[in-house]
Amino acid sequence: MWYSLCSVVLRFVRGSVALSGLGAVLAIVSVAAAQETLNDKASVSAILEDFEKAWNDEDWGPSQGKSGKYMRALDDGGWKHRMAAFQTIVRHGTSGGVDLVKALESESTPVRALAAQALGYCAHTDAQPALARTVEHDRDAMVRLYAADSLGMLGGRDYEELLRRIEPNEKNRDTKRHIGYALDREGHAVDAGVAGRLREWDLADLGSATLHQPAPDFELASLDGRQVRLSQFRDKQSVVLIFVYGDT
Repeated sequence: MWYSLCSVVLRFVRGSVALSGLGAVLAIVSVAAAQETLNDKASVSAILEDFEKAWNDEDWGPSQGKSGKYMRALDDGGWKHRMAAFQTIVRHGTSGGVDLVKALESESTPVRALAAQALGYCAHTDAQPALARTVEHDRDAMVRLYAADSLGMLGGRDYEELLRRIEPNEKNRDTKRHIGYALDREGHAVDAGVAGRLREWDLADLGSATLHQPAPDFELASLDGRQVRLSQFRDKQSVVLIFVYGDT
């Protein structure tokens, strides 16, 4: 299963940091090549086509100590291209919705997954029927998972009965969990500011962390609403960051 939890341990010792798992993947990613081939003027269908050429779905490998294919090589270039494609698609907003809905019928699982994920950020409410069909019928659990997420992000109030019906029968535990997340939204669409922050995010920051080098400082909100900076913990204690590993 492509969608699993990966933890990244950042241990500060005299200004150095050990980076593993997803952090190592992010650390070596350079986005220059992807940015050269994508621009906001390209159609969403062209962006998806370009992504499909750049992404090799055979590049998944077994994670250390576990069976199955969860990880990608440290020098994998597909991730940088996927993130660049994702952000560029979201910048199209509702105008890209029609192409994304069509892409839900693609023979390519990675393309269907990217389209399903992006629809939740594009405010294309007309996509809800197609997303509902995808949640119920797509052959790939990852695609169903992203479709459930996006259906919830768009509101999906008219499809709550459908989600409740298919949730007990969903065999993949991660997809089942995300159907539950969509239901937990109770018909409330995601705040438009979420997509806005994604559109404005500097993709160059994706390569700002480097293996065996001090981690770049950042600030996030804690569960209790406080703002916490990574630098607060430097030379004081270990910090464990938990990422949802997969096509995020």
